[in-house]
Amino acid sequence: MSERPPTSILLPATRWTDACAELAIQLEDGDELLVVHDGPDDPVFG
Repeated sequence: MSERPPTSILLPATRWTDACAELAIQLEDGDELLVVHDGPDDPVFG
């Protein structure tokens, strides 16, 4: 198995969804999942 470089995923979302969870479980060491919100009123804020 070859080693791949870390991956960053930018995910525009207003709430946590099944798709977010599916992406999160595929992350490996060094990867990052960034959930992007529009403002403090979005449920994913904080």
